[in-house]
Amino acid sequence: MNYSDLIQSIRKRFKFSSNDSFHLEYSSPACSAIYLDNESDFKMLFCCSKIYHMDNVVVTVVKDVGKSCSSTSVVVDDCAEMIDENDYLGDAFKDGPQKFFLSDEWGSYLSHAGQKFESIADFRDKLRKFAFQSGFHYVLSRNDSIYVNAVCANRDVDHCGWEVLGSVASINQCFYITRFNNVHTCRGMIRNRSHRQLGSKIVRTCIESTVCLNLGLKPRQIMSNFKSTYGYEISYKVASRAKKRCVEKMYGSECDSFSMLSWFRESVLETNPGSSVVLEVDESTERFKRVFVAYAGQIQGFKFSLPVLYVDGAFGKSKYKGQILAATGRNGNKGTSCYFTTPSNC
Repeated sequence: MNYSDLIQSIRKRFKFSSNDSFHLEYSSPACSAIYLDNESDFKMLFCCSKIYHMDNVVVTVVKDVGKSCSSTSVVVDDCAEMIDENDYLGDAFKDGPQKFFLSDEWGSYLSHAGQKFESIADFRDKLRKFAFQSGFHYVLSRNDSIYVNAVCANRDVDHCGWEVLGSVASINQCFYITRFNNVHTCRGMIRNRSHRQLGSKIVRTCIESTVCLNLGLKPRQIMSNFKSTYGYEISYKVASRAKKRCVEKMYGSECDSFSMLSWFRESVLETNPGSSVVLEVDESTERFKRVFVAYAGQIQGFKFSLPVLYVDGAFGKSKYKGQILAATGRNGNKGTSCYFTTPSNC
C-alpha cells in the first residue's frame, strides 16, 4: 500500500465524493501534529513509529468544510493489504541488528533547567549536536558573551514552543540553563543523514584526535570515516575545512605565522649573532613580499664550499601561495649543505 492507495481506501470507507476535501494527520511523542500530505510523509510515519517504538499510530481524518474543518479520530481495524514497514524504512531503521554511532549520546546533551556546562562555548557545541541528533533546526534569538536563547526554526510558521535559555554565572563563569521547553509543537521532525547546520566547527571536534595521529588524511577519507562513525554525511568542503581547523589548532594559523616574521627576525639576530635576515614588505600596503634567511653557521660554512651552487624551489600550496627557494652547495667532505632560504609571495 502506498499513499495513493491509502487516500482511495479512506474515500471508500467514509464515502467521500471526489469533490470532498480532507487531510490526514497523526501525532508522536515529540510532536502533536504531523501532516500526511504525500508519499514522503507516509514513509516518515513508519520512521517515526520505529524511532519512538510506537505499536500503533492513530491517524486523524480532517474534513475541510469551507473555511472550517471537522475532524474525527478513527482506528481502522480492517485492511485488505498487510503493510511491511521495512518497505518504507531506511537502512538505519529496518529490523535487524542496529548499528550504534558515537552521535547517539548527543540526544542527551540537553536535559533540564539548571543543567551546568563548563563554558558558554561548551553549551553552544552541545546545543548544535543535540539539534543534529534530535532532527530539528533552531535559530538564536539572542547570542552574546553572557546569554544564549535558542528557539525552534518553525516558531514563526507553526508557533512551535521549543526553547532553551541560559546564561553565564559570574561566580564561576560556568553556563547554566535557566529555561528549557523540550516539546515541539511544529509539524514534525526527523533525523536525516545530513544536516544543514553540521559545519566544520562541529566536525573538527569529532575528528581532531584522528587528524592529530594522521595528518595525511584526505577529505574523502574524513567523509567516509565520519559517516561510518557518527552516521552523518558531510560535504567535501566541510571535511576539508574541518581538517584545516584541526591543523590550525595544533600548529597555529598561517596568518599568525606571517604576523610573527618581525619577531622571528629579531630573535634570530639576537640569539644567533652573525646571521642575516632580510624582511621585505610592500611600502604602500605593508604586506609581506619576501624574506631572506642565512644563519651564521651557514655563512661560515659557505667559505669552505666548492665553487658550485644549486638553487632549487618549491611552490607553496596554502591559500597564500608563493615560492620557497633554497641554495645548496658541496663542502670539502663531498657533503651537501643548505646555505640560504628565501620564502617569497611574489
